[in-house]
Amino acid sequence: HFSSHKVSLVFSSMNKTLINKLLEKIFQQEQLQIAELILRPEYVEKEIFPELSHKTQFLCISPIVLASPEKSSFYAKHFVSPSIELFSQLLYEATIERMKSCKFYTESDFNENISFKFVPDNAYLEKIKNQDKKFARIYGIQDYTQRYEIRGYTLPFTLEASPLIQNFVINCGIGAYGYRGYGMLDLVEHQQTQRITLTNWQMALSD
Repeated sequence: HFSSHKVSLVFSSMNKTLINKLLEKIFQQEQLQIAELILRPEYVEKEIFPELSHKTQFLCISPIVLASPEKSSFYAKHFVSPSIELFSQLLYEATIERMKSCKFYTESDFNENISFKFVPDNAYLEKIKNQDKKFARIYGIQDYTQRYEIRGYTLPFTLEASPLIQNFVINCGIGAYGYRGYGMLDLVEHQQTQRITLTNWQMALSD
């Protein structure tokens, strides 16, 4: 059941060609069906992020996954406290592995930008604990022919890392399974994010 006549589909990638092609294909359709939802494409809203520093506060749009089951079946599902160093280490390894697998960086980029520290919002964690709520849950995921169970964490945090890494995580997510929509982030300071509405969607392709 949907209580709104408008729905936003959010796409994020560092590959501008991919986004442009996706937009082109979407707007070639008079109607777009996703499951039982029938959508009529209307306009594009482009987000402009501010220049990120070495210390940024983030919110989770989707749960963070520390490891893929193929790499680490234990830590993919086992609970790890966000307050301990292991959490930050696993998150760093999963994020850097994804960065290295894309073609936007060179080896020298990683030699010069290796700092990474995940700092959870402890006040939020304490509040969740007192309210007997959960910030970490088990999710099922179908990866090709194999079905896995993974643990996802949803909490606000501060990331202390180089602008190179900050730029990657805001565009492509943090941790593992970014290509499945996990680890997607937003800035705590929402007013820092500008949105440009393009009523003529083809304008987005030229920019």
